[in-house]
Amino acid sequence: MKEKVLRSIFCFIQGDALAQESRIKEELSYNIKQGIWSSRTALILATLDAYKIMDGFSLMKNFTLFIEEGKYTAENIPTEVEETFYEAMNRFQRGVHPEDCGGKQEKDRTPGGLLRVLPLAIFAMKTFDLRKDKSSALTFIEEMVGCTHAHPETKYLVRVYGDILWSLFYEKTDLHFWNRLEQEKRNIASYEGEDAKVLLRTLELLEKSTSFAHSMELALAESHDPKSVAPLLATLTGLLYDDQPVEWMQVVKKTQIEGSVLQAWLGIM
Repeated sequence: MKEKVLRSIFCFIQGDALAQESRIKEELSYNIKQGIWSSRTALILATLDAYKIMDGFSLMKNFTLFIEEGKYTAENIPTEVEETFYEAMNRFQRGVHPEDCGGKQEKDRTPGGLLRVLPLAIFAMKTFDLRKDKSSALTFIEEMVGCTHAHPETKYLVRVYGDILWSLFYEKTDLHFWNRLEQEKRNIASYEGEDAKVLLRTLELLEKSTSFAHSMELALAESHDPKSVAPLLATLTGLLYDDQPVEWMQVVKKTQIEGSVLQAWLGIM
């Protein structure tokens, strides 16, 4: 399982980095250093660093270090901080309890909550018996994401994505899995939030993908928020397929990240 955890994290980071590079080349017409990832990855690393005392306070304190000091970032400065996330952090700094900081308005139905699920799902795999108490594990993910993103529909979507991740971690991808995916797509299609649109498109591309490399080609060609779709999809196809090209795994601070992931995983009590 340790190897799968590492692979899932690095596939997320690579999806993030590829989307960053593609976006900057397209919008600003200059090259950036390959393997530079965004604040999406920084929040994954901040969450991993909260594993020793995994609660809302520990999580939000690490997010504060990200905002104020650029900790966990690729180049020591936070970039592209989502408004919903920033507003939640402002509430926390004003003394609001972490569980009450998350945005609940229509404008807060953003992909940022989904992008925070992976390390929470990993933590839950080791601390909950998913065979007997999956419901509590999903509630844990919902509550931790809810520190920043607390719209009711967002809570449902992060539970769906977390459950799909567990199926892939444990290689439960039989016909029942794909049938369930179809049902979830139909449910998600009835929602109007940006996060719902991103998850729906991610699942649609998951079904179309024939390999990890192919999934990244599809994600980068995506017209609807490829910056969010790429890391979410990369995580799923990184667990489903093992064709990740070695050169695609070269990301900034790779050695430090690998050490952080292993330390976090082994440190879960």
